[in-house]
Amino acid sequence: MTKIQTYFISRTSRYYRNFFWSWLALILLVSSLPNLNTPSVRMGGFELRLDHFFHWLQYMTLAFLMVSWQYRKNPARSRKVFFYTLIIGILLAVGDEYHQLLIPGRSFTYADMLSNALGVITGVLVAALFWRPLLKTGS
Repeated sequence: MTKIQTYFISRTSRYYRNFFWSWLALILLVSSLPNLNTPSVRMGGFELRLDHFFHWLQYMTLAFLMVSWQYRKNPARSRKVFFYTLIIGILLAVGDEYHQLLIPGRSFTYADMLSNALGVITGVLVAALFWRPLLKTGS
């Protein structure tokens, strides 16, 4: 690997790390807000709750950032990175829901926890597809 490639990889790894920690802090901040309303859309007589989509999206982003940070730091360990991201991400997803039991006006729901976990799984899969060309070339 050239010096330029090494520099680029270390630099982008740092950016993904910073984005990951900022995103995680934002998730924890928002989930700590008391009495947060559940976003929904009314369509005729049907109400569509959007909170499950937002749970999925925020944890998908978190998992993608974590894989990108760790993968860019050490591409040779890609399978371990994907596996550990799944484990850590799902633990964070479950912990976030339990944490909401301590916040006034917030509640623990299995549906939200499932949305979080599915977001982690999706984020790891998207990251695997995104980084796949680099896995093949070995850079």
